Amino acid sequence: MFKAVPMKKVSAVVFEEKKDQVLRELKEKGLIQFIDTSDSDDFKNLQLESANLSWIKVAASELISRVNNVLDSFKLIKKDKSIFKELLSDEPAKIQINETNPTIFFKEIEGKIDPIEDKIKDITSELEELNKEKEELKEAEKGVALIQKIKVSPKELYSYNTIRVSVGVLPENEIQNLTADINDLGIEYLFVHDKVDKKNAICLVGYSLKYEIKINKILRMHRFEEIQFPSKFKSLSTNEAEEKISKGLKSISNQEIELLKRLEAIEEEEKSNLLCIKESLQIEKYMDEANQYFSRTKKAYLLKGWAPYNFTDEIKEIITNASNGYCDISIEDPREGENPPTLLNNPGIASPTEMITNTYGTPEYYKIDPTIMMAISFPIMFGFMFGDIGQGLILVLLGFLGGFYLKLDSVYKKFGKIIFYCGIAATIGGFLYGSVFGIEGEHLKHYFGFELKPLWLSPLHNTQALIKFALIVGLIQLSLGCFLNIANHIKKKPLEALVTPWGVVGLWLFWGGAFLVNRHGSDIFALFGDSDIFPAVVIPLIIITIGVKYAENTSIGWGIYASYEAVTRYLFNSISYIRVIALAIVHSALSSVMVMFMMQFPKVAIPIFIIGNILIFVMEAVISFIQTLRLHYYEWFSKFYEGHGKGFKAYKAMRKYTVLAPIRKS
Repeated sequence: MFKAVPMKKVSAVVFEEKKDQVLRELKEKGLIQFIDTSDSDDFKNLQLESANLSWIKVAASELISRVNNVLDSFKLIKKDKSIFKELLSDEPAKIQINETNPTIFFKEIEGKIDPIEDKIKDITSELEELNKEKEELKEAEKGVALIQKIKVSPKELYSYNTIRVSVGVLPENEIQNLTADINDLGIEYLFVHDKVDKKNAICLVGYSLKYEIKINKILRMHRFEEIQFPSKFKSLSTNEAEEKISKGLKSISNQEIELLKRLEAIEEEEKSNLLCIKESLQIEKYMDEANQYFSRTKKAYLLKGWAPYNFTDEIKEIITNASNGYCDISIEDPREGENPPTLLNNPGIASPTEMITNTYGTPEYYKIDPTIMMAISFPIMFGFMFGDIGQGLILVLLGFLGGFYLKLDSVYKKFGKIIFYCGIAATIGGFLYGSVFGIEGEHLKHYFGFELKPLWLSPLHNTQALIKFALIVGLIQLSLGCFLNIANHIKKKPLEALVTPWGVVGLWLFWGGAFLVNRHGSDIFALFGDSDIFPAVVIPLIIITIGVKYAENTSIGWGIYASYEAVTRYLFNSISYIRVIALAIVHSALSSVMVMFMMQFPKVAIPIFIIGNILIFVMEAVISFIQTLRLHYYEWFSKFYEGHGKGFKAYKAMRKYTVLAPIRKS
């Protein structure tokens, strides 16, 4: 429970023709994590070869890419996306499949994908053509709207034989320079302009065709962007152009709707099959990638992996049956110096807290897993910081929805359960403090019609007692951290467990210092003048200074630094626990401000109550969660936990859309 699941090393030699069947059987169970055999002594001593990836990975990757392209095309369909509908929707029904030879399987997949791709290609090609036409019409529509400002139509721009008319947009501050440059040519021309926006203007320049090259050069120099109309609009009046554009856009819209309906029909018919195909291809690819861990001779493969001790018999049975007994299997305990992967196995109520533990780092295989202890201490500390009955119940509701009700990813569900437990603790804290939605004491009678006295203490009225309680909480948890550090090192590094700052002597120093501080409080002179300071503090500091030198094989200078760090870390770590109550005091203070405004402005007391609770809830809940994390990560974990382990990654096919059909027994 407080340690990772014991691991065994499984080694198996199977014939080449049975290897794939062994992998197919193992992948459905998720019982073993393969080891790279190229690092083993067997690889060197027996002169084995590395097992390379086959053609399967490449073929599967290509087909996955094709399936993804088809699935991406369905994104063209506009749908009403409702996050609540998605969260409440049921898991998709899994489709039964039969696994076959990869060569046959890939041919079947190609036979299914080819006709779907052809249908999709026809639709997307038509949509692309329609989109080009739409862009052309939109540009024409924009052009017609612009030339209307200078009272001309497309027909009038292109109805001359010897005169060239250029119309377009240019920066308004270029107009004067443009006309000046044209004037320098000494020719006759027509120039009309009107403002488009604050920076740009629509301009028309009419001139003889023989000056076209010179005029175009000047226009480009002044950033003139000419409006070009498609040939089908050049003979139309403004009204005719607008009508043609309107009809064209409407026709395109209708055609797009029909094409998207066809695409949607394909999606309804084929999407679930495509998802199953994609998942099956990913599994084939995953199986082929597993080969990189194996070694081989000309006719056999060597497979090695870590497995939980209670699954070794089942693994042995799977390999034996899949290879028809033509195999050699050995199971052994981890050797000295080996670091098996870590598989945590905490009770259901504590398992969500593994997420918090693993965020800091995975526990090492041979060391203590603090998850169960954290599952108790984390909600309790949060509850003391955020004690309020009403707001705690809101957290319970949110945590229940996220952790137990809504269809969320497993990570979010675990987080929801943590919030659920924190909400329960906060609700209990609310009873201890006598707070309901930030309202306490006599104000409860006034606003809610009932009285609720604190079952324990009020943060605003019993501050000193609560601060002392917070320091006691710190003393207990930091001591627990030292005990865990001692337990982690007592077998392999007994000297380190005894004489280092977080070992037995470190606890002696911590408790001795706590005893003196409790006796004298903040009176520094009395504390240093106390005759008990020598056995309580000085002796353990001397032992740490000398002990660290030998335990960690360092210099005496480093031992002195370790002693200094022990004193300062214990002091500041302990003071940090005051935040447990400090946040409760802040919570009560903010709530008091809210109540003060409610009393001062009774006509808007309800809006003040609602807004005030929302602000306090969001701000305090987030801060309390972060500070609870901080106390565990930086104060507690720093005493015993490194998080340098590697999590157990089972060889397992992840199936969301498919399930293997049961094998019929003849």
